[in-house]
Amino acid sequence: RQMCIRDRGNPVGLFSQISTGFSDLIEKPLQGISQGPLETGKAIVRGAGSLVKNTVAGTFNSFQKITGAFANGVSLLAMDEKYIVERERYKNRKARHLLQGFFEGARNVYFGVEQGVTGVFVRPYEGAVSGGMSGFLKGTLQGLTGLVVKPITGLLDATSKTAEGVKNTATHFDDRPNEDRLRHPRVFYSVNRFISFYNGEDTENLMMLLELGEGRFEGDQFLSVFNIQFSDIPTKTQHILVLTIQNLVYIDKSNKKLLWNVPFSLVKGIKEYTNCLLYTSDAADDLLCVDLGGRRIIKKK
Repeated sequence: RQMCIRDRGNPVGLFSQISTGFSDLIEKPLQGISQGPLETGKAIVRGAGSLVKNTVAGTFNSFQKITGAFANGVSLLAMDEKYIVERERYKNRKARHLLQGFFEGARNVYFGVEQGVTGVFVRPYEGAVSGGMSGFLKGTLQGLTGLVVKPITGLLDATSKTAEGVKNTATHFDDRPNEDRLRHPRVFYSVNRFISFYNGEDTENLMMLLELGEGRFEGDQFLSVFNIQFSDIPTKTQHILVLTIQNLVYIDKSNKKLLWNVPFSLVKGIKEYTNCLLYTSDAADDLLCVDLGGRRIIKKK
């Protein structure tokens, strides 16, 4: 794999920040001289502070990127797609200051150790269920490899998050654009992930699905959402049925509760009627189908 500037720690950015610090160290006192001794003293302090701040921020920014890129490479050795997807969720948590950097770092260490230990038992079992003996052997290899690789990746991620916390603490009082989102990320639809007009309701429902699913639906391809109404009389309770390529998910949106979900691999068929939507599935022991419109459960005969 070819290395990019980020993998090398962004040396251009480091040089730029240190140069800015030295420039402030010289220019600010010169600007203060014309305003008297007191202002000159204040300007010297501001210039020295800028040099320290930019040097610390640039150094730890580079260190964060180097350790993060190294962790990305090491994590691939685990050969575990589920782990890699889940790890991305932890990586996306920002460390806005030093304490949060320590906290997120500790989370990454715990996650790496927990995934490494449980993988020794879980991966062989999952492999045996899906692929027989060959799947068992593949799962065993993944589990043993992950027992070493995942904790090491967790330590590297923790180092990267701590460095990010130090960097953001150093630049905490800098003027910067607002980093808070004004709206949720755009939804990409279906397997081909095509872009449609921005739909605020779809993005809100997708974010709720990801939050309530706690990582289970992270890789799902979004299709559509149905608003479920049990009567013609408006109520405060709002239920939605979220359709993805992989799952059928029923959510109580009013109370932010995931009521049930069925993998589409278990769905035999879906029929739309005038007042209801029926699906047949092997997902339950004693259910043939569920009538969402009438809120009735039809038992097997």
